[in-house]
Amino acid sequence: MHLLGDLRQAQVVANTFRGCTSSAIAIEQLFEQSRDLLVANNTVIDCGLFLRAWDEKVRGRGARICNNLSLVVPYPDVLALDSGGRPDPLMFGGGVGPSKLSRRQTGRSTSLSGRAATTGAR
Repeated sequence: MHLLGDLRQAQVVANTFRGCTSSAIAIEQLFEQSRDLLVANNTVIDCGLFLRAWDEKVRGRGARICNNLSLVVPYPDVLALDSGGRPDPLMFGGGVGPSKLSRRQTGRSTSLSGRAATTGAR
């Protein structure tokens, strides 16, 4: 599932992803006005990643990722990469530098936010 651009009140809910070669869910190059994205109650089995965020900074507001099950997925389940402002032509890549994710738990949901680092590639 590739989520891109201007997302408003988008929901990825109650799906089963099996055998995805890169990531089950990819979030890329969101617009500033994106809001209210919900990724919940999904099951991911034997995929490269559960979720990959590919962007140069955190954009939009109200994104929630909660109550998802990830099985037989190599570490890490979630990966955030600095895109350097470029779309990802291969739908999966190494980025231009590490990103820092912070996890904030509120009740039963987990909110992810981050700040892309500006260091060079490793």
